[in-house]
Amino acid sequence: MALAEHNKKTEYQGSHHLSVFKWYSASDIGMSALAADGTHNSSWIPCAGYNQATLMVRFYNPTGDATSGNLTFNIEISHDKSTAYGLQTASTSSGAVTLSDVNYTKDTANAAVDFAVDFPLNYKYFRIANLTVASGHANEDVDVEVNLGKI
Repeated sequence: MALAEHNKKTEYQGSHHLSVFKWYSASDIGMSALAADGTHNSSWIPCAGYNQATLMVRFYNPTGDATSGNLTFNIEISHDKSTAYGLQTASTSSGAVTLSDVNYTKDTANAAVDFAVDFPLNYKYFRIANLTVASGHANEDVDVEVNLGKI
C-alpha cells in the first residue's frame, strides 16, 4: 500500500496558509547596522494588499561590556507617506477608554537578542518609528527585517 503524498501546491492547501510573501531586508528599509546610541525610523514600507507583518529584530552587543537596557519602538501608519499616525492601544477604566501609543519593548539584558513581532495590516504604508536602546552604545548594532504576507 503506497503512502499518500503531501501536496505542496498552495491552491490545494486552503486559505489558512500564507499565500503572498514579500521580504524587505534591513538595508531595504534603512534599518541595517544601526548604532544603538541613537533614535531611528525606517523608511515607509508599502504594504497595501498584505494583511500580516512580521518584524525580525536583532540587537548585537559585540563585547558584552556595555550597560544596555530595553530596546523600544513604535509602529506608525500612513496612506500617503506624509502624515504619520501612531498605532494605538486602548484600556478601559471606569467606563473611560484611554488611548496610548503602542510601544514594543524587549529587554536586551546587555546581550545579543533576536526576536520577532507579528501584527495585522490594513493600511497602505507603515514604518518602524523611534527605535531606541536605553543606555545604548555606538558599538552595539540593531537590524530589523520585515516579512509581509497575506493569510
